[in-house]
Amino acid sequence: MIFQMYTEGNEGVLLGVQGIADKLTAMNVLSYGDKVESVGKKRGTGVWTPGQVYPILKRETYIGVWWAYQWKMVKDPLTRRKHRVKRPRNEWVGIPVPAIISEATWKAAQLRLAEGRQMSKRNNSRHQYLMARRMTCAHCGYRIQGRPCWTKGKVYLYYHCNGKCRSITDGKCDLPSYPVEAVDNLIWQWVRDLFQDMEKMDQGLEQIQQNTEGKCKALYARLEAIDKLREDNTRRDDMLLDLYLDKAISKEKLQARREQYEKADAELLAEREDILKQIDHTKLTDQQIRTIKQLAAVIGPGLEKADLDFALRQQFIRELRVTAKLAVEDGERIIYVQCIIPDSETRLSIDSATS
Repeated sequence: MIFQMYTEGNEGVLLGVQGIADKLTAMNVLSYGDKVESVGKKRGTGVWTPGQVYPILKRETYIGVWWAYQWKMVKDPLTRRKHRVKRPRNEWVGIPVPAIISEATWKAAQLRLAEGRQMSKRNNSRHQYLMARRMTCAHCGYRIQGRPCWTKGKVYLYYHCNGKCRSITDGKCDLPSYPVEAVDNLIWQWVRDLFQDMEKMDQGLEQIQQNTEGKCKALYARLEAIDKLREDNTRRDDMLLDLYLDKAISKEKLQARREQYEKADAELLAEREDILKQIDHTKLTDQQIRTIKQLAAVIGPGLEKADLDFALRQQFIRELRVTAKLAVEDGERIIYVQCIIPDSETRLSIDSATS
């Protein structure tokens, strides 16, 4: 049904991923997460999102090939424990299963998905967003996305929280829109002030290094626990495959269990990546201090030039790893911005800056 709606349409209308999710929700069709109790589901029964539809359209199991051995264990240089990573596709092993759709339908779906990615808003570079893909909402945790708004023939750019979209969180996030020009200018001025005061930076770096050493111990301990859990999941997955090849369990049971393990592993992997980011933003080594000083020495003289060059400002923002969270506190629009320097988070008021 999903492939038919995507490639042929529903009631004469060709539906996209969002449209299919809305249609399935309206029909109260149960998703995999609704049927399996062990799968954590954030939304209500029968509620679908594009994130559930898209993987189905990409899954080759529906055309008769189930791919085994997609993952392998590698040792992490930080924790020295093994964790699971995806193998190159040429190392996968294809296992024939009954096809549900035709190969022509599959190819039509993949072609439309490719066209959709090319036309996606996130790949549109027509407008300038200095903090594109670098901000999140402090209230709901979803990404902040830049969008144009046309009024009387003139375009205005705003940063919007994805959590305001009904299909994502039922419209629970009430974060207002932020004008792109005001946000970008305020953050860029913060970067200028930070890297122009070299003397103050040198004085604070060593103290920051001492303060951050103890913060990483608990993070490393959690990394070890996550790697152990992922090892266990991989071991169980391999055992299931052996049982299936020995015809000890059915294909349906194999797929159900594997989907459980894959979902659990994806959640662990996401947590692991988040912890690594925390360590990256927290830990400050002697080499990092030297790198920051060298970077500041290079960036400092180029700040005035970057004022007139958007591409150069983007490069500086990327190299400094500038990120931000948008919030509203007591009716005031706030930006919490930080960069490569640990403990650099600063509270900025967009309303005070624009008043």
